[in-house]
Amino acid sequence: MKADRYSAYCRFWAQTMLEHLKAFEEHSHEALEGTDPEDIHQTRVASRRLLTLLSLFPECLSRKKQKRWAREIRKEANALSSARDLDVQVTRIEDYLKGGSGKPLDKGPVLFLEKKREERRKAQANVFDAIKEIDRLGMIEEIRETCKKILEKTNGEPGFGASYAPVGIRICEMLDDLLSYECSVHKESDIEVHHKMRIAAKKLRYALETYAGLCGNESCPDASTIKHLRVVVEMSEYVSALKKLQEILGEMHDYDVLMESVDECRYEDKDDKKNQKEVKESRALFGQYLKNNRAEEYKRLVSFWNDARGKKTFERIKELVYPISPQNKKICRIEEADQLVLHERRNANQFIEKVLIAKQKYKTDAGHEKQVGRLALKLFDDLKDMHRIGNAGRMLLECAAILHDIGWSLGGKGHNKRSMKLILNDKSLPLTSEERVIVGSIARYHCKRMPSVDDCGIKCLTAKKARETLMLAGIMRIADGLDASHDAAVQNINAKTDKGRIIIECTAYGNTPAEERASTEKKDLLEKISGKKVLINWKRLSVKAKPASSPL
Repeated sequence: MKADRYSAYCRFWAQTMLEHLKAFEEHSHEALEGTDPEDIHQTRVASRRLLTLLSLFPECLSRKKQKRWAREIRKEANALSSARDLDVQVTRIEDYLKGGSGKPLDKGPVLFLEKKREERRKAQANVFDAIKEIDRLGMIEEIRETCKKILEKTNGEPGFGASYAPVGIRICEMLDDLLSYECSVHKESDIEVHHKMRIAAKKLRYALETYAGLCGNESCPDASTIKHLRVVVEMSEYVSALKKLQEILGEMHDYDVLMESVDECRYEDKDDKKNQKEVKESRALFGQYLKNNRAEEYKRLVSFWNDARGKKTFERIKELVYPISPQNKKICRIEEADQLVLHERRNANQFIEKVLIAKQKYKTDAGHEKQVGRLALKLFDDLKDMHRIGNAGRMLLECAAILHDIGWSLGGKGHNKRSMKLILNDKSLPLTSEERVIVGSIARYHCKRMPSVDDCGIKCLTAKKARETLMLAGIMRIADGLDASHDAAVQNINAKTDKGRIIIECTAYGNTPAEERASTEKKDLLEKISGKKVLINWKRLSVKAKPASSPL
């Protein structure tokens, strides 16, 4: 995406970056001294907000520059987080000692406090180095100049009205990430997941605050209407709710960290039996105090979550962040610049060639992708009288086959979700906003669980587009299952419909237990969306007859 094509969109990004950059710069200079914990806190908040903007608006910056900025800002944010956590822990211990019931019962916590203060002094050196490194690289000035150039270039331009759909989808991904930890809400001892949940809530809150500002600025055609203002006000209520969730989980995390390290504080003089005993007893009392407080915060978490679920808070957030959703009456226009992408596309072959070029940077199994694409397109063609999807849909299915496994480049677990994220964010792909949603959704659902109507991506499409996307994903699931072993064992397929059934005849070399099992498991989506039973029959060929190269 170029700034002159998306002037309203990138102008907002540049303005907001400058606001947070100013706060980051002011507080980071004060944080160098390390005398006021609030400076550390505010610098960390500003750094997190900058990182949020970089992740929500990748279209406004070159990929190389975005990654470099994010890497350096994240280094400082991590150093600040360690210092901030220690500041909070020191305060917690100090508050406990203020309410202590006698010196003998305070000896353990006093030793603990000294240890934490020493850790905090050491952490300040890391803060100093991280801030100085940002200064040495001249990154603050670089960010400022880049944003100013965008503002100068877009000054006075009416733009097309920002395409907020990509931002909304990215926020919905963050919400899905938060909701993936829901089972641990009702598991008090699931400390590690509660910590991950805290991070997810924090990221989602900052992102939603940014989105509220995006839809509230003058570039949105409906920004001045009473209805739109009500939406912005409602969004602010959900931001407050997420802030409360973040604070509860933050309190729990602070107590968890303290409880984990409290046993490390021991009295070193082994000959002083009296002090050893007092330290041990006071340490036990302090540990129980932390445990009790953590239990209270956990009760607050459960209460908050049940209340949010009862009010459908998370469902309502999803509805609000989709500006192209039919239910939202198009709060903001879809970006007309998407049409430029379509106009630049001359034919399907050139389109696929551009996709293949963009895909080269991802290290995946090209043979498997070709086989899946061949099988998926054959199924599409054989079943065209049933699904009635045009050539544009066929082209997007081929694109999805090429890209469906790119998430593997970041690791195997959850690769389908990562494939969708990469498709949504990769600026080198010749796709419009809507096409990114369609291709990304096909990639996401080529394996794992069945789609839900509330899933990000599907929900922002019209009913017709959503059905077509799920039909294409259903075809892709079966095609992917038919090459489960990545061995191109399936030589040919033919499909037809007959009395409420889809019959797929597969010709394969040798035994194919993996393909038979996987394709049977993955036929569920096509059955659901078509309303027909899928029957897969197999014909065997001698493995000796298989040519040296796969039939691609």
